Amino acid sequence: MDDFLSTPDSFHATKPADKNAAASPGAESDADSALLQITTELAAISANMFTKSDKADNEDLFEALTQLFTHILGEEVPDDFHKERAHRALRPPRRDGLPRDVICCLLSFQLKEAIMRAARQQSVTFRDASVSLYQDLSSLTLDAQRALRPLTCILQEKRIPYK
Repeated sequence: MDDFLSTPDSFHATKPADKNAAASPGAESDADSALLQITTELAAISANMFTKSDKADNEDLFEALTQLFTHILGEEVPDDFHKERAHRALRPPRRDGLPRDVICCLLSFQLKEAIMRAARQQSVTFRDASVSLYQDLSSLTLDAQRALRPLTCILQEKRIPYK
């Protein structure tokens, strides 16, 4: 599972094994099936959070994410909402001075989906800043976002909604 969490730019939940492979007797042990269940429930959310400081420690990030998720869902998020970890993207500081993205790995797939569903239905503003939520930060996704940035800036200026 360490390999699963070691890549900072792409946190992806492991896809379940082929059902036909598991159909043979003794193909999976109880430990393997438990590990498969845990890894399929892992979820990562990247919040492009424009906070005042890029140097906030992880406790501050957990607190900010709890407040953000409560704001998005419109209800209290349980204190034990099974956050695996939260940290800034592991890359050099940005040239434009904006804080690095926040990577948050949640263990509850249902909570992650509820947050993402609610965020898609509304534009999210938190602490007087626009917040964008993405399911992963793969290098391909980042390149595509970077290429589309001039277009999205124009759409934002003209107040044209997009997703």
